[in-house]
Amino acid sequence: MEKITIDEQNKRRILKYIKQEIGFYGYEEDIALLEQNGQLTEALAKKVFTKIMGDAQRIRTILKPEKDSEFKEQIDEAFSKYDTIPKPEDLEQYGFYDGAYNQMELDEVYANMQIAFEVKEIESKHYRCKDLRNIAGTAINSIDAIDKYQVELKPEAKSELQKIQTELQTLLSDSKTNKLWRTRTGTRL
Repeated sequence: MEKITIDEQNKRRILKYIKQEIGFYGYEEDIALLEQNGQLTEALAKKVFTKIMGDAQRIRTILKPEKDSEFKEQIDEAFSKYDTIPKPEDLEQYGFYDGAYNQMELDEVYANMQIAFEVKEIESKHYRCKDLRNIAGTAINSIDAIDKYQVELKPEAKSELQKIQTELQTLLSDSKTNKLWRTRTGTRL
């Protein structure tokens, strides 16, 4: 059985994916080897690859970023790479079934798996940012409702809410919410 040693980032990426998905029964030894030594076996790599390709294909089919989306370039680039990965001839009929990539070498499976992970991660980033915009919009509208419904607040509380509203409006007016949000909160999307 062929195996390769992978970097820590991809090890975490693969292990996280395995823990979120079902269907990895019988791969316990392969998973233990990955956890302990950072070695990815060919069998586990092909199983993860087959499953992640199904996710990436779904994302490729569904995700249509708006023209002004801040992630449009990244999404287009990820999709471009994804489109270079060979697909099974009967993809439309059977999907990414086990064995579709049996002839592919381990290093090629690993490289293509990373592309599929990129597609999945950019989708997540896109939707998290969209959610942040929706949350900020809801908060702004809620603060506006305080005046509209004449809710009695202490002047300092009202001042704090207006500061928050101004910051959120600034956030929403920036075309790069992801960058601005990360800068203001110190968090990583």
